[in-house]
Amino acid sequence: MAELIPLQVDPDVLNFSPPLNRVINNSFILTNTTANQVIYKVKTTAPKRYVVRPNFGVVPPSGSVEVQVTLHYSKDPPATLDKTKDRFLVQSTLLPENLANPDLKALWTEAENADQVAKVRIRCTFQHEGVSAPSESDAPGVSHPSEGAPAPDAGAPSGSAFPLRNRQLEDLSDKLTRAEADRDHLKDELVRLKAKLAQREKESAAAAVRGQPAGGFNPKVLLHYLIVAFVSFLIAYFKFSC
Repeated sequence: MAELIPLQVDPDVLNFSPPLNRVINNSFILTNTTANQVIYKVKTTAPKRYVVRPNFGVVPPSGSVEVQVTLHYSKDPPATLDKTKDRFLVQSTLLPENLANPDLKALWTEAENADQVAKVRIRCTFQHEGVSAPSESDAPGVSHPSEGAPAPDAGAPSGSAFPLRNRQLEDLSDKLTRAEADRDHLKDELVRLKAKLAQREKESAAAAVRGQPAGGFNPKVLLHYLIVAFVSFLIAYFKFSC
């Protein structure tokens, strides 16, 4: 993980006050603490329950962006309100300088592959106004293995299953993001190759009219590139789907 945390997140806990049988709006502020532009992405462990806008964008140097969060409780009600495991993950990375019309998605994918993405998490609570939410470590009924707590019964559902599920959701969301970036990259590559093929065909036609050789261009080579790009897209898509 990147050591630098370029964005300050405020607040680090979002509270959605009951009653929850309604649409509830909330927000948090992302503040850029650097002299560079910062790309950010926001993910959630409950994508059916929350709508985040904007969930991807750029924060200007020393600037701020407000991210709106809307809770649609009726679409995906949580199992419990007292100890909700809902989280938001704010990821960020510095945008390279002196880039004209940068491809943000491609730059984001490169930063993820290079492990240059910083992460900050936001907790969620469902508390009435004026009631302070207990921290995870102080919540009643939470045992700590380091303090000699007995191991849970093998037949009982383990509370660790919920963090595991959250991590799995984060991993799946990362895979989806990368698959979408690969898909967009392949689409751009196909457009570029098709344009190159069209240009070559025009040059060949013009050379034929002048009675000159076309320069040795072989359309089969470009067709081969198109096929390889398309097959690569299918492999990436089905790999994620499985």
